[in-house]
Amino acid sequence: MGKTMRLRGHAALVGTTFLLLASCNAIWGISDADVGSAPDASSGSGGTSGTAGAAGSQPDGGAGKDTGSGDAPVLDAQDGGADDGSLDAPEEESGSNCEGGTGDCDGDPVNGCETDTTTSPYHCGACNAACNGFCVSSACTAVEVIASDQFNVPFFGGIAFNDTDVFWVSSSDSDQSAEKYRIQKCAKSLPATPTTLSTNHPWLNMIMTGSQRVYFVGTSQARILYGMAFDGTGLSQELTNVYGVSWGSNRIYYASNYSTSAFLKYKDTLTSTEGTVYSKKTPDWTSESVGSSLIADGTYVTYVENSSAGYKIFVNSSATPAVSGTKSAGRIRKEGDDLLWVEYPPTSTDNRLVKYKGASSAEVTLSTAWGVNDVAFNYPLAFVSVKGNQAESYAPALEVIKVTDNSKRRLRAPADLKSLEIDNGYLYFFMSQRLVRISLSVL
Repeated sequence: MGKTMRLRGHAALVGTTFLLLASCNAIWGISDADVGSAPDASSGSGGTSGTAGAAGSQPDGGAGKDTGSGDAPVLDAQDGGADDGSLDAPEEESGSNCEGGTGDCDGDPVNGCETDTTTSPYHCGACNAACNGFCVSSACTAVEVIASDQFNVPFFGGIAFNDTDVFWVSSSDSDQSAEKYRIQKCAKSLPATPTTLSTNHPWLNMIMTGSQRVYFVGTSQARILYGMAFDGTGLSQELTNVYGVSWGSNRIYYASNYSTSAFLKYKDTLTSTEGTVYSKKTPDWTSESVGSSLIADGTYVTYVENSSAGYKIFVNSSATPAVSGTKSAGRIRKEGDDLLWVEYPPTSTDNRLVKYKGASSAEVTLSTAWGVNDVAFNYPLAFVSVKGNQAESYAPALEVIKVTDNSKRRLRAPADLKSLEIDNGYLYFFMSQRLVRISLSVL
């Protein structure tokens, strides 16, 4: 029978192909085996360089780790060389009986031309032409791979920068119980080789950079903030009970939550002066918590307070919230007086919302999705890592949204995108157990 149907979103994905790409680790492969796999146990939302929230956590303090089991497996190719991101030649064309932009990529005559080859990262332009990046109008826009074998990465807050290097937190093993969490760095001028600065940590999940040191938080019971020089020397314990952290004007801003109190404080790294920005404790404490996201801006800090009554976002250390809601809020982003944040529903089956409020504009909803892993902001563009629900095969994507008119593009991805960070014209993130980046100019 002629194949003229266009049924999307239910392709059975087959075949494994290889990618050749110049970067910190030059040659990578990608498999489409993860399509339709169940999502990770929890999801959260992302931070700016020098800023980390309760990385990947839900507002109630859930772990939010990526075990690595849900992403596409990575296979090494045996031959080298740079590539445009598309993989080996397709094993079959999209089908002579299919309309342009579609293909019978599962070989099943019952569902017809089920695949949209204009956007599929596994069938980009033709069946079995996998793309290590985003498929746009049947053409592959590839990512640069910085490092491989990145397991248990945070959903947000796992990447930071100084002037020359990118720093990140991950595990060298998919076993979350193993004390194999580490801090690595790589020069931003690629190609370069990643360096491990500190290793054998249990459960690291936040990282930020100061003027001379890199800081990271362990998620053990004590939630210790560690610091060390950019070369990995001078490792020391800075603070304990840290649930959110950010750097600004030689100050470490940090949030602490206990059973009957919540605090937001700062410590000056030059003078050791300490101060309190926010404090709630018994008898005034009514289930408030802070630290799911912090943004330091000079001597001011923007932060989220969650409580049983809802959420409030305080901007630039103001005592009056700029926005509030009856649900919970996760990661926040800020440029000038423009604010971007993720709102969580009361149940995991409801959609998450990405909201925006300009300096002189009303609050608007930019994106609605079952899963929101992270957001990044480069005005006027918001970048949102989303995934569908079970009925949508948990399909991951990157949404590029213009906040001034709420116009958007949805770019399908081969796997979840986590810890979105923008630096010097590039969007950095974790995908398929790799740290990668892509130029903002092509998005």
